[in-house]
Amino acid sequence: MYTGRIVFSQLIDFMPVWDFRRCVRRYRGD
Repeated sequence: MYTGRIVFSQLIDFMPVWDFRRCVRRYRGD
């Protein structure tokens, strides 16, 4: 299960913070 966290961390480092927050807002909105 650690692999999932590593990939998730890489995605966060790859895309900008504002884009990540926008995605979080979108999922929370739904």
